[in-house]
Amino acid sequence: MSAPPSAEALPINWQQAELAEIIIDGPTNGYSPVSSASATGTATLKLSSTTTGEMILNPDTTKRIHETIPSDSNYWLRNGDLLIQRSNTLEYVGAAAIYDGPENHYIYPDLMMRVRISNPITRRFVWRYINSQQAKEHFRARATGTAGNMPKINGPTVRALPVPLPPLAEQQRIVAKLEALLARNRHAREALDAIPSLLERLRQSTLDFAFCGDITKSWRSGQPEAEPANKLLEHIRAARRRSWEERQIKKMQCAGKLPKNDSWKARYEPPLGLEGISLPPLPRGWCWASFDEVTLNFDGDRVPIKSEERKSRQGEHPYYGASGIIDSIDSHIFDGEFLLVAEDGANLLSRSTPIAFLASGQFWVNNHAHVVQTPENIIPLKYLAHYLNSIDLSHFITGSAQPKLTQNNLNKIPIAIAPQKEQIEIVNLLDEVLLKTETINQTVTNLRGQIARFERAALARAFCGDLVPQDPNDEPASVLLERIRAEREAAASTPKQRRSSKATSHTNDPGNQA
Repeated sequence: MSAPPSAEALPINWQQAELAEIIIDGPTNGYSPVSSASATGTATLKLSSTTTGEMILNPDTTKRIHETIPSDSNYWLRNGDLLIQRSNTLEYVGAAAIYDGPENHYIYPDLMMRVRISNPITRRFVWRYINSQQAKEHFRARATGTAGNMPKINGPTVRALPVPLPPLAEQQRIVAKLEALLARNRHAREALDAIPSLLERLRQSTLDFAFCGDITKSWRSGQPEAEPANKLLEHIRAARRRSWEERQIKKMQCAGKLPKNDSWKARYEPPLGLEGISLPPLPRGWCWASFDEVTLNFDGDRVPIKSEERKSRQGEHPYYGASGIIDSIDSHIFDGEFLLVAEDGANLLSRSTPIAFLASGQFWVNNHAHVVQTPENIIPLKYLAHYLNSIDLSHFITGSAQPKLTQNNLNKIPIAIAPQKEQIEIVNLLDEVLLKTETINQTVTNLRGQIARFERAALARAFCGDLVPQDPNDEPASVLLERIRAEREAAASTPKQRRSSKATSHTNDPGNQA
């Protein structure tokens, strides 16, 4: 844990102080009455308005409550108020921001504390310090309930925060330098933040081009006439039936009941077709087919295993669910390469991860992912994976609270089938583009990390006296502390008008009723 420099190690004219010696008012907790989307009472901040360490005021970070706060209440925010999060995840507890919005327009919630520092330079210096690694470690070490999701800090912890305080003139130099550096970093972050959405648009456009034939248009013109996809579909249908018959014979052999004739073959159910469905035209040589026509489905072989049982069956073989590997099991069912398709989960619509992905080797699959192959691997499984990850599935998904792609609806999905060689070319081109987008995304992640490390280093240097030069002629920080003390004492001795801290009910507001 890094700590602020000791009093002996402080630069010339600096002073080690507690935050209580610098503030003139607070910390004071906010107020969090009942709120809802229909509330029409006073506007209040949400916790998210200060989580980043900068004040953010927009419809997502503010809301209305079901009460009207009196005009003389102490909860109203004034320009320059310093707000500190007293409860959040351990990463963000203690995050601080300076309120710079309109006067007496917002109140602040109970999960924040407000302190007031009269000098605007010292206020900004302290704000930056509270968001530094040294201050964060002070808060985290003293937070209560750290085992839970929302650890808390209290007023005494905030007041006891040790602050290495430079002379006022040096504070001004430090703040100016820091804010120039942080502004540059903010612009860099904003530029980086725009890249993932651009890459996603590129990915989607590339997939769209791939499955309407545009991505291989020039490649196609230089190739000899290929066997059309409708002929390929005939091969798939024949291979599909052969595969079904082989599996049936194997099942009968395992049961010790060999067939006496071929009458059992009449039980074969042809795949669902696309009769009566209107679909856009495809390039010459392509054709439409249903997912059922081009795949073999192994859903009957999936084995759900309860999480408690998985703990006692840990092993080397992956156990797949709708979003990838969720465990490892000491045995396996599937052996080879298969396409797994998410059956249920919100990911089907949010696409936070691909809904179709390849699995190979020996593994288990639970009942939240469909397991499919193509007959005799006539169509590359990656072709189907890319295709499924590119299309809008909303027409095939049932349910809203927990979206579900049933096997029957999966089988109805139309697939644009290219000739076999063109499928391979499409897969290669898509793999190349998607690999580049993944590489760029990783680079963006790395650059974000570098920016965060730079900011931490700049803040650390600022608060140990290494960011800007000292001037021995600067008025010592001890003199500044004496002025703040005198100001605080004068304010304490001045009779104050009694202010209401209680809210009044917002009339005719049902959200107010107990």
